[in-house]
Amino acid sequence: MQTSYNTYGGVHYQSNTDELSDNQSKALRKNYAGIGFVYDSIKNAFYEPQPYASWTLDETTCIWEAPVAYPSGGSFENPYTWDEDTTSWVQVD
Repeated sequence: MQTSYNTYGGVHYQSNTDELSDNQSKALRKNYAGIGFVYDSIKNAFYEPQPYASWTLDETTCIWEAPVAYPSGGSFENPYTWDEDTTSWVQVD
């Protein structure tokens, strides 16, 4: 089944950039299919398996969302990780 490497959340991007493609008809099946991804024939979409029980699937983008927004200020040097027990983001030491 065909997917597009440059499709994420139902949007097609130009190769190797964060810029939107002029041709959104190339946005195939919501997300590029990866190993272990789920295919939903009703949505005609691929998405990752649910990462945590508390996360919900955005029906439009087919991307899982945490019940709490990712905190601002996170970076490569100071990342946050999800703690399912507290259903919150915690900063990695």
